[in-house]
Amino acid sequence: MMDQSRLKATENYVYNAVDDYIGKGATCSVYKGIRKDTGEVHALKIFEKRLTTIAEREIVALRSLKHANIVDFIAQETDRDTGRVVAVMEHCEKSLFTALNEPENKFGLSEDEFIRFFKHIVEGMKHLRQHGFLHRDIKPGNILIVQNDDGSNVYKLSDFGTAKPVLETEAFQSLVGTEEYLHPNIFKAAFIEKGMSRQFDAAADLWSLGATLYHAATGKVPFQPHQGRNNRAVMFQMIAEKPFGVIAGEQRSATGNVIWIRELPESCQFSRWLKEALTDIFKHLMEGDPSKAMTFDSFFNAADDILGRHIVHVFTTTSARHFRLYMRQEAEFFDLQEEIKVETNIPPKDQVIYYEESLLRDIVRQTDPLCTYPKISDSVPLVLIRATAVQSCVMPDEIRLWYKETLFDSEPFFGEEIVLEEDFKKAKSICESIALIQTYIELGCLTQTLFEKTINRTERWKGILVSRLKAEVEMTRNRIKDLVHIHAAITRGGVQPGFQPAEGVSIENLKAKINSCSSQITNIELQSQEHVTRPFSDGCVDSNKCPIKIARFLQQAKLKKQAFEMLRRQRRQPLPYHEAQLHKFDRKQLVTLFRKSLTLWSDHCKVKVTEIHGHFLEWHSSFAKLQEKIEMLQKELRATHSAIKKYTRQFQVNRDLLSMQSSASGTSLVSMDQENVLSPSVTNGDTPSPRNSTASSGPFVAVAKRRELAANLVNQLEEVQSGQTDMKRMISESDDIQAQSMRLMSLDDMTLIEIPSLGNIENRTT
Repeated sequence: MMDQSRLKATENYVYNAVDDYIGKGATCSVYKGIRKDTGEVHALKIFEKRLTTIAEREIVALRSLKHANIVDFIAQETDRDTGRVVAVMEHCEKSLFTALNEPENKFGLSEDEFIRFFKHIVEGMKHLRQHGFLHRDIKPGNILIVQNDDGSNVYKLSDFGTAKPVLETEAFQSLVGTEEYLHPNIFKAAFIEKGMSRQFDAAADLWSLGATLYHAATGKVPFQPHQGRNNRAVMFQMIAEKPFGVIAGEQRSATGNVIWIRELPESCQFSRWLKEALTDIFKHLMEGDPSKAMTFDSFFNAADDILGRHIVHVFTTTSARHFRLYMRQEAEFFDLQEEIKVETNIPPKDQVIYYEESLLRDIVRQTDPLCTYPKISDSVPLVLIRATAVQSCVMPDEIRLWYKETLFDSEPFFGEEIVLEEDFKKAKSICESIALIQTYIELGCLTQTLFEKTINRTERWKGILVSRLKAEVEMTRNRIKDLVHIHAAITRGGVQPGFQPAEGVSIENLKAKINSCSSQITNIELQSQEHVTRPFSDGCVDSNKCPIKIARFLQQAKLKKQAFEMLRRQRRQPLPYHEAQLHKFDRKQLVTLFRKSLTLWSDHCKVKVTEIHGHFLEWHSSFAKLQEKIEMLQKELRATHSAIKKYTRQFQVNRDLLSMQSSASGTSLVSMDQENVLSPSVTNGDTPSPRNSTASSGPFVAVAKRRELAANLVNQLEEVQSGQTDMKRMISESDDIQAQSMRLMSLDDMTLIEIPSLGNIENRTT
């Protein structure tokens, strides 16, 4: 039964002073409150009685700062028991600080989540500056998170108790903020030279913002003395004396030198371009020299450049690597190829880029801006294949896989004695390790899926392409056969005794070309049948159990960690005997969960990724050789078609000449006929003798026969050409029917299109 003494209330809200406690800040305590009439849940910020001025300042600020990325102020009320000011706020599930302490974020937010966080905070800061406010205490704990119905996070600036209307060029004197995120001048006034009168400006917010962004990207604060807050002298030395370009500093022993860091750590898995862009922002945000530091305007411009980029996800099959390109919205296909070259060292002429079931260049135009491309994501990326054999052209590091061979130097272990604080730290470390393994397993499963899809879809394309080439060779052979018959008829009939084919093109030449094409397609068919790719099976994706297993291991480890955290907070040590035994059992369970997780990755998932990568390289080697032969055949076919075109063009020329000659002959025959009709014998009414009639019509019959034969041959040629057009159409329709059948039979969402040779991919801009 609920203890009624714990229930507290304001005018419209009720809360439990123990169960609904959320946390405590420098100026207030926060509880989860329930509205009496609707049951809605909100956060109640109950300010200390002596801090009424701060409470009023925050409420005034919040009333004027309505924005999706600033925590929503709902009402001002009064606690009935204490009379303290209560600010009723939007209830948020957690803060960025809490999120960064979760095992999954040991090394900072994921790239997708960081971009979301970055966008929201930039929008919130813009709104703040548009209304002339400085926050003066930006840190992960003052950035709250609300979850949408779809599970996505919305980040909101909160805690405006120190916020103040200040122009960027104006100054303030009060000392506020949190140590790890403080500007050097404020840190000096607060902890080094206390009591000294100083003035501060907007640079304070910019430095704090930079430190917060660095923390979100890496999972740790930028400047870390060996003893943390207990060594403020070294902390001040770090932030005040750091060289320009340094974005972090670390002291690893009590007497050790400060190690300056100029780039984001390897543990930060962001894309190359994003890392470089953020590094440039960090070195200007966390800079004490005003002449080198960023202003709000320059920060917003740099942020807009990042957020305005079109993100293209790419999977390169050579190294099984996943990466992202941050492209300008107006970038085109050529720009995409150049960026891929920077990332992979594969030149544009060797880049075969697929999207789903299509070649990318077949579904977009060369000049289409990237922002109009189909939706590309990490699960549906562009897939990059080398057009040439991998072994002959890759750099040594190009086929190195993305994962580390050894994830951990040693296995975690607990000490003999129970020390609750140390046990909690070890439990947290184990959870973080399992979360890292989970990331590897999920990426490994995605890698296997993409490899299988790439091999299977390309094998289907290969079969269709070979069939089409075979049909094209046969069609070309039939066309040449018809030309051979026509040529023979011309030669026998003597219709065009002066006919001369185009230079270098003869019937014998055409026959030699088509025989070469036939020989090549036969070899291609044989090689295609000899290298039938065996299906890769027994991978992680066949039953999709590995991601489920690792998620379960992590969840179990988190529950153990939570139990350790509760014991640590209770500060009950030594533990009673039975409770101590249960605690020891939980410690063993945590180590077992770590071992299971690592074994799942090392002995299963990693092995499967390596196997399918090797399977792909083996497949690609034979496929690249086949593509080389296909390219040669296509080149030969193009040359044959060109020769046929030149040869048939002569018929048109000679037909026109014949028509002119026949026209002239027809005119003389009419004259001859008229002469016969008007001859004296006819005029006198005599019937001409048959002998004379035949003799007089002899030239007419010979010319007429030649005209008739020539006309028939020309018509026959035109019928051949028409027949070839119909044959092309029928083959095209057959391809369409075959494509539809394949699409219906496929388990994937296939969309077959006209497939050129993979090796014959040229940059369309050249």
